[in-house]
Amino acid sequence: MRQLGTFIKQKREELLKADRAFSQLQVSKRIGIEQSYLSKVERGVATKLSEEKIVALAEILGEDPDYMLALGGKVSGDVLAIIKQRPRLFSRLVRDMKHMSEDVIEADHDFKRRQSRMNRIYDFAALGFFHLEEGADRSIWSSHTPAILGLPDDTPPSLDAVVRALDLGDRRRFIAVERESCRLHKPYSCELRIEDKDVLPRYIRIWGDFETSGPDGVVRVGLIQDVTREVASREELRQAQHALSGTVRQQSRQLSQGIEELKREITARKELEGKLRAVNEEIARQRDVQREYLKQSAYELRSLVNRLVVEKADLREDTLAASLSLISTTIDNMNDFFEMPSGLCPLAEAFSPRGAAENWTGDLVRARLTPDIGLTLTVSPNLPERIVGDPQRLQQIAVCVVGFLLKATTWGSVGLTLDYMAGEGLLSLTASSPAVGEPVTNESLFPNSVGGFGKASWMLSTVGPMVEALRGTVNVDRLSGSGVAVSIQIPAQPEAEPAREAIDARLPILVVEDDAPSRFFTESVIQGEGYRAEAIALGREALSRLDEQRYSLVLLDIQLPDVDGVTIARTMRREGALNARTPIIAVTAHATPEHRQRYEDAGIDQLITKPFKVAALKKMIESYLGD
Repeated sequence: MRQLGTFIKQKREELLKADRAFSQLQVSKRIGIEQSYLSKVERGVATKLSEEKIVALAEILGEDPDYMLALGGKVSGDVLAIIKQRPRLFSRLVRDMKHMSEDVIEADHDFKRRQSRMNRIYDFAALGFFHLEEGADRSIWSSHTPAILGLPDDTPPSLDAVVRALDLGDRRRFIAVERESCRLHKPYSCELRIEDKDVLPRYIRIWGDFETSGPDGVVRVGLIQDVTREVASREELRQAQHALSGTVRQQSRQLSQGIEELKREITARKELEGKLRAVNEEIARQRDVQREYLKQSAYELRSLVNRLVVEKADLREDTLAASLSLISTTIDNMNDFFEMPSGLCPLAEAFSPRGAAENWTGDLVRARLTPDIGLTLTVSPNLPERIVGDPQRLQQIAVCVVGFLLKATTWGSVGLTLDYMAGEGLLSLTASSPAVGEPVTNESLFPNSVGGFGKASWMLSTVGPMVEALRGTVNVDRLSGSGVAVSIQIPAQPEAEPAREAIDARLPILVVEDDAPSRFFTESVIQGEGYRAEAIALGREALSRLDEQRYSLVLLDIQLPDVDGVTIARTMRREGALNARTPIIAVTAHATPEHRQRYEDAGIDQLITKPFKVAALKKMIESYLGD
């Protein structure tokens, strides 16, 4: 113990000259003993110092723990294991060291460094060590290394020898790993196959590192271990795992299938519950929306009816009729609103879009909903005389949109434009206002959630579904300022003209006119074109002639003193009548939209207004008899 204490004191005082951290007080604190006890150890008075404290002192002083343990009369566990397992080798080493001069050992620092490294990695299994320098005479490896590599025992240690021992496929990989690690100056580890003619393959693992290149080049140090059993065990384990996995998969397949079936059933049930919940929510929403819409519609109907009751004495007949028409349209909208969930069924019948539009706008104007706001109707020349569609729904759509704009417009006038795009087969309705007091959006044209009905949304909420039922489109565009334009496009086709029966131009043309100058003038024009003409003044006489004689054409005045022209036309169109298919041209000064619709319903084919131009009359007659 005295020898250990003397060594500790000398080493500590030597280090204390350069660093005060090696004072007796600081060192004793770092190893966890009292300063007085460390003083006794250095003086050789203390007879006991644990192995852990000696190792700690060795680390602080930068010395070999095994050397200091030996000075203290203690042997480390590793050294003791070597002595127990290989006593003959230890005895031989001790004998050899006795005959070696101490001066030689002290002088050969390189030998001491190699000896220390060899002692630390001395193996108890198939483990080899190598220390390879550029000069072969300075390279060494342990006696196990050639055997592990499958090389003769007298093989000189070199990197080339290691590479040659490897399987051809692993040589390139090892060289690449070794070079990259050398370039980065970091340790490496790799598992490689040995080139062996034996049936069973052999594997090694190499751990390598590099010392700083000196004048003699790169120094490679490392360990080599035979891992053939480890690889074989790993492969056996992998195969066992694979077999076990197969067994587990096979045994769990039925369980997995059962779980999947259960999951599908649960998922299907959840989906069904979700759908039922959504259906119930939608039913409740529709019920609330319908209740709100009915409430708003009833209020509007009451307003219209109250107005009629209050102003009944002052209302003109046409204003009363227009108001009743608006009430009927509102009721139709309510009926369609409640049919929307089950789908609207559009009609397909022929009608005059121009006449229908004149009726709509006329009703809105005569109803005097907003006396201060004007309403204009613009009809494109492209619009066909008659189209096939749903006149009732078209009226509902137009009255809803134009009626709302009339109420919402703050100044100016509302415009309604009708056009026809022949290339696309679309009837276009555009209602516009220069300034509206309530915003209008695309969403307001469809039924909204309960509580979402504003002035615009409840009045316009049936427009979108009705347009969709007619396979059309609707869009709201913002104009300058607070203006708005609602554009609606609905598929429509012109009515196919019925095939006319061949008209015998040799038959006379019947002219029914109570005014003598007009009758004489019309008869003269016809005869001037080379046609025969019969002119009469009374309606009863006309009916008698029509029952007795076929005519090629009838020019019919509407306002006759005895029987009006509409009645004559209806009588002519009766089934089986002699002139049931004879074209009728009404000649009258009454040509309002209502009159036009009345004439059309009676079976009158065309209308020419008084006073007419001779060229217009000639052209109309020519259209029937020219061929």
